[in-house]
Amino acid sequence: STYTFFQEQKKRFGAACDGGHLAGCHRYAERISSQYGNEMPKAAQIWAENCERGYGASCYERAVIGKLLDETEEQQRPYFSKGCSQDHRNSCYQTGVFLKGGRGGEVDKVASRAALKKACELGHADGCSDLMFMQATGEGGPVDMEAARATEARRCALPNVTCSEDAQ
Repeated sequence: STYTFFQEQKKRFGAACDGGHLAGCHRYAERISSQYGNEMPKAAQIWAENCERGYGASCYERAVIGKLLDETEEQQRPYFSKGCSQDHRNSCYQTGVFLKGGRGGEVDKVASRAALKKACELGHADGCSDLMFMQATGEGGPVDMEAARATEARRCALPNVTCSEDAQ
């Protein structure tokens, strides 16, 4: 059954986590936070520890699960930021969004633009789109149409992204 399958995975990833394997800990936390585990506070703790140990995907998951645990955006924002510093593209994108909108702290459009640039460079299509807009409008830095065009080209070159002939 599906339940048995997830229990077996939970056991295998738990053993990997006990052995100090960062990806194993990340997957273990995924399993215990799912509908078959329902141990969100424990998963949040594991992701926080894994984030501190340098696993960017865990920083992202720790930030996201915070919303389910009724945490504030102020509590989520540092996890996105730390994940971005560990080159996790979704964390960089969320860092840019949070900084641009003042979610969980002060508005910082210069830092937002930098986080979105990193997200784009790491292959996040929405990060490229948001960065392109900031470059074209001068938000968080100078208007730079050449950079905006290059960013759009980068976005269009990503897999699973549809662009018009004019945008390429």
